[in-house]
Amino acid sequence: MNATPTLEMLDPTTLTVDTNVRKEAGLTKEFVASIKEHGVLVPVVAHRTEDGTVHVLMGQRRTLGAVEAGAATIPVLVGASPEEAERLATQVVENDHRSALTDGDRAEAFHQMALLGVSASVIARKMEPRKQWWKPR
Repeated sequence: MNATPTLEMLDPTTLTVDTNVRKEAGLTKEFVASIKEHGVLVPVVAHRTEDGTVHVLMGQRRTLGAVEAGAATIPVLVGASPEEAERLATQVVENDHRSALTDGDRAEAFHQMALLGVSASVIARKMEPRKQWWKPR
């Protein structure tokens, strides 16, 4: 297999989601709605087996969300097949490093959009799939 990963646009229903360290995908209706509106913005990382099947290494939620959203294709970075221990370690590291935006980060993004001339109603509409952020926790 070519050691250099390639970016491919693939039908998410054709991808195989292997065992993942994350037991629950946690697909919310807001997450699926965001994919429906914006698509998958960060490529899924996968490898192709000898039989041609593409297996997801990173991006389980994005893949499952895209399937639920009815996306025709999603970006997939297809690279070399990892050793099993390396796959598990990478999944843990990738998930551990994720953190949600703070309310301040979100407010600053809204402010920047407003400075670009985007109206409050358009900002609100663009954020609709993610409206849960402002609700009391």
